[in-house]
Amino acid sequence: MRVKQIALMGILVATAYDVSAANRPSGYTTICSENKTCSVATSTSVAFGRSGKFSYKTLSGSFICSEATFGTGTRVAGGVNECSIPGSSGSSSSSSKSSSSVSSASSSSKASSSSSSSSSSSSSKSSSSSSSSSSSSSSSAASTACTTGAVFDGVTVDCGGVTLGTSCDGDAEGQDPVITLKNGAVVSNLHVKAGGGAHGISCTAGNCTLRNVTWDEVCEHAAGNYSAGGTYSIYDSTAYQNLDATTADGGKPDKFFQDNAIGSTMYVRNFTAIMVDTTGAYSSSGKILRTCGDCSANGGPRTLNLDGLTVKHVASDRVTTASGNAIDSIVGINSKWDSTVPSSVAVPDKAILRNLKIQGYKLSSDGVKSTPKVCVTYIGSRTHNGSSSIAQEWNTTACDVSTSDVTSF
Repeated sequence: MRVKQIALMGILVATAYDVSAANRPSGYTTICSENKTCSVATSTSVAFGRSGKFSYKTLSGSFICSEATFGTGTRVAGGVNECSIPGSSGSSSSSSKSSSSVSSASSSSKASSSSSSSSSSSSSKSSSSSSSSSSSSSSSAASTACTTGAVFDGVTVDCGGVTLGTSCDGDAEGQDPVITLKNGAVVSNLHVKAGGGAHGISCTAGNCTLRNVTWDEVCEHAAGNYSAGGTYSIYDSTAYQNLDATTADGGKPDKFFQDNAIGSTMYVRNFTAIMVDTTGAYSSSGKILRTCGDCSANGGPRTLNLDGLTVKHVASDRVTTASGNAIDSIVGINSKWDSTVPSSVAVPDKAILRNLKIQGYKLSSDGVKSTPKVCVTYIGSRTHNGSSSIAQEWNTTACDVSTSDVTSF
């Protein structure tokens, strides 16, 4: 009887530990609970969420653990959310007494830790359902699911900082995406390796979300939206672009993000683009966002909504600041269409731009021309043979941006 009691206690402890751990990513430590004040000494990737669903933001100093800090839509309903940082998962400062005692029990010895892990993985259907309040289609996948070529359909995935990549054949069409998202998929905490960015991270159906992704080098582009009527949201991410024509670096720098889908939106918040001097082939090149200029099924409308951009220029060591501006333009959209585009979809694109910080930015005395150009309009086509630029615009229906939205550093 005593043996059965001990075994039952072990299963209960393991189940309780599983529930607690689900409120923070694997390898993270809770530092405070929702609506409490947290503090981190240096810039740290902080996870916010619960029940296996997390949003990430790099923070420093004191902050409130809340949706207001991490952004609209980041709070996970159904219970108290937590803020956590990378570290031992057994040292949560905001856990309840029961979860604290479980953490102590699980860390008392290697034997008890492995026993808890074993019991957790083999727990009954009832304990499994209690440790996951949502269905498997919306629960967080382990970082082992983050593999090159993976397709994530309607799931929330914490990649745990894993680095992925395939190859890079310059700007060649037909390259495979590193991963594909569809139908509400959310992927966070991911690196895309230099020389392996290929066709980037694609959204092909419904709405898709990326959080805390770093591209160590952009190939054809970092991310592309191919979801008609869908929204592709990208938060708190960084990408490097080498200023050379090397095939492995994506050829001549073009764009970071591309939207090809009719009726769609690309929603970018807090993105850092870092232009890197390498061979000296280009002093500046490329753009941050572009709606497709000449796709075979081209048409609008499409909306590029960007709030919170920093564009830096660094030396080949990727640390030392280089002089001047190093990007040609921020956004390109089609405000008009040629005769190859059916009238039913010959609807102008729109850009909404706020809080842009660009190294070496300069506005001319006429108050219109700038270096780099901020919002450029084009005549869209279906010829697959390029598009024609019209003008740089401010405060128009197509370009919703003011000179006051841009600052230099």
